[in-house]
Amino acid sequence: MDENDIRELLLGRGIDFAHHATLLATLKPTVGAYHNGMGDYMNTMREHVLHLNSSGIAIIPIDDRRGKMIEDELLFIPNEKIAQLKMNMKLMSLTFTIDTEDGELVYKVRRSVLGAPWHKENLAFILLRAGAGDAQDAAAAVTVAEHEAVPREDDASHGTDA
Repeated sequence: MDENDIRELLLGRGIDFAHHATLLATLKPTVGAYHNGMGDYMNTMREHVLHLNSSGIAIIPIDDRRGKMIEDELLFIPNEKIAQLKMNMKLMSLTFTIDTEDGELVYKVRRSVLGAPWHKENLAFILLRAGAGDAQDAAAAVTVAEHEAVPREDDASHGTDA
């Protein structure tokens, strides 16, 4: 799976794309998942693409058989509906909890994912920016990442005279 495909899908749906803010995670079946509109996945642990940006979180399910994103089932949770983001470190993985007004979405995030080399880099970036996972800091890390990814005129490289 290529991060550019995710970017194109999000931009095509009018959702801003933030650099270093996309992860692959496995949804744990919970009542909160059902209340957030994911009733089809209550009995299975399903892979999702999570994209955090300054306006909310985009959640894209992945087809188990083909490994492709299911574009028609993209869910966007705006910041207004998100009460808290939590990331807890475990020995082999992390637990990422999105607490919304409709319930909690609990994801298992592996440290690396085969076929998605960008996942490990993005996870490290989010953890470094968030100070290893305070709720408000995780959201702030994505906002900072978006501002740093935009090149400024002052930062333009200048040629050297040799």
